[in-house]
Amino acid sequence: MIRSQRILIVLIVMAMLVPCLIVLPKNVKGEYWGPTYTNSPTLTSKPNVSWSYTPTWNESVNFTLVTKPGWASLAGSTISGIPNVLGVFSFRTNATSTNGAGYKNLYWNVTVTGWAPTFVGTLLTSCAPGGLYSDPIYLNESATVTLIVCPSWMSMTNNGTSSSGWTIQGVPTNYGAYQISVKAVSANGLKTSYSNATVWVVMPNANVSANGYILAALVAGFAIFFTTLGYRDGRMWFVAAFLWIVGGLVAFFPISPILTVISLIPGVYYFFMGTFESW
Repeated sequence: MIRSQRILIVLIVMAMLVPCLIVLPKNVKGEYWGPTYTNSPTLTSKPNVSWSYTPTWNESVNFTLVTKPGWASLAGSTISGIPNVLGVFSFRTNATSTNGAGYKNLYWNVTVTGWAPTFVGTLLTSCAPGGLYSDPIYLNESATVTLIVCPSWMSMTNNGTSSSGWTIQGVPTNYGAYQISVKAVSANGLKTSYSNATVWVVMPNANVSANGYILAALVAGFAIFFTTLGYRDGRMWFVAAFLWIVGGLVAFFPISPILTVISLIPGVYYFFMGTFESW
């Protein structure tokens, strides 16, 4: 009887343990697993444009944002922010399974790329000495504009509009060629573009100086003709000198005093040759 009671007690205990074995969680048995991410973040963005990522998993998790750039933040399970700089930014999240007790990390980079503004039109490239040089600047978008290279007599004013209102102006007093460079940084795209030009300060009729070149060529032809006569008659040297001087003044004085002086060298030569021959 005692033996049968013992057997009965063992059977009862075993019967009580079977349900416990059936409902025993896997993590209690020493088995662990991590959750699986079921979506992926967007890996590119534009500056001053909202970026966000809400990760999802195949099960319930405890979620943390481990690594992020300064412009990003976590609210609930959504990572979001508005990048205000260009570059490549690293993220890392950690998700721990509430059942399996295991965890998974997700690593990714977001590349923020910008764009540069576009200048509308080109810079004015000529001006008369003593006259007002005035050239408005226009862009296709809001930007910060700076005149970074210019002569001392030139400056830029800003009327305060987003894509126009800048004016380069000044009054040159000397002939010459002056370099200017304008820098524009996009307010949203954060990239830079440049507009460069050479401003020629010349007489007002410099734009029609091609006619002067033609006339100078004709004068030079006559000068050469009279030069050949000068070998037989010293007075012809003076005619050649006069023609060279006239041709140089007509062709080069509207453009540059330096070119004018260079062009007058043959005339001076013929003048002295005529003086020598007249002796």
